[in-house]
Amino acid sequence: MTAAGARAASRSRLAFALVLALAPGLDGERTLAAAPAASSAAPAIAAAGASSPATAADRGSRLFLFQCRACHSATPDRGGKIGPSLHGVVGRRAASAPGFAYSPALAGSGLVWDEATLDAFLAAPARRVPGTAMIYAGLASPRDRQAIIEFLKSSPAAPSR
Repeated sequence: MTAAGARAASRSRLAFALVLALAPGLDGERTLAAAPAASSAAPAIAAAGASSPATAADRGSRLFLFQCRACHSATPDRGGKIGPSLHGVVGRRAASAPGFAYSPALAGSGLVWDEATLDAFLAAPARRVPGTAMIYAGLASPRDRQAIIEFLKSSPAAPSR
């Protein structure tokens, strides 16, 4: 095998390890820490787990990519998504982001997106707000929900309008 081929194979193994690490297992609890170490930095990352807010936010960023980004943006603009931007959502009143037509159920919910409310909504949106237009079944893993919330908290609140 050539040197270029060996590097390509190494990158492929690393990419595969990351995909496996980010994909939920049968119990919904597979995490980055469960992935095999693919580089000298990986053991330190795996040992850190998701216990610190920074690590949880990093993990939440990756989960957001796979769980939320199809419909939502984490930037101030919606970016052509079908759902509202989640930039600055923590602490904001539900259904208050400008430029989005919310369902009557969410608009009339009176919710404020604090950690507990986000956790309940991410677990089962239709159960928390019956009649919501959000067609997401929910995220079973409390650890994954907390990581996404930490990521959303790392996004500063949008200016009040």
